Amino acid sequence: MFNAKCILIGDTSYNENDNYKPLLYENYPTGIVVFFPEIKNKSYDLYELTTYRRLLGFLNSRPLTKEEFTNLDSPHQLVEYYTNNDIYFINQSEIKIKNSIIQDLNKNNLFLIDDITIICFGDEAIEKFKNVKNIIKCPHPSRKVSHKFWEKYDYRYRKDYNFNFDFQNFFYTLK
Repeated sequence: MFNAKCILIGDTSYNENDNYKPLLYENYPTGIVVFFPEIKNKSYDLYELTTYRRLLGFLNSRPLTKEEFTNLDSPHQLVEYYTNNDIYFINQSEIKIKNSIIQDLNKNNLFLIDDITIICFGDEAIEKFKNVKNIIKCPHPSRKVSHKFWEKYDYRYRKDYNFNFDFQNFFYTLK
């Protein structure tokens, strides 16, 4: 089993494209490090990858300017740093929970749930851990999610979502 202080759980890994793909890390509990990309196109500006930018803002407890972001270590180096500090980034689709233990899909025991903080990002991750007491629920950091939560961690947060819109009243008018 791996020692962990905190596990951040995501919904799905990045899809592979011309610019980046999911980051594979040797001897990592699940192989793929969710939220962290492996760059394929060296000229790609990682600051444009909303999910990664928001996650790094969250980990730094504030939004990062492009300059601050650019001066960070590579995704691989950051994963090494966090792993050395017993913090892991796991995809919910690569694990299952059995008797307060997080297992990989091959039934290898990875983490004991009771003594760690688990931060779930997105509905699928939250649903998988719904019966676990020590979780923190957060909206997914994807660019598709315009939850006000991300305003605190992302300078590029879209502010065009109307949080005051009365959906209940709107649906009533459609009846």
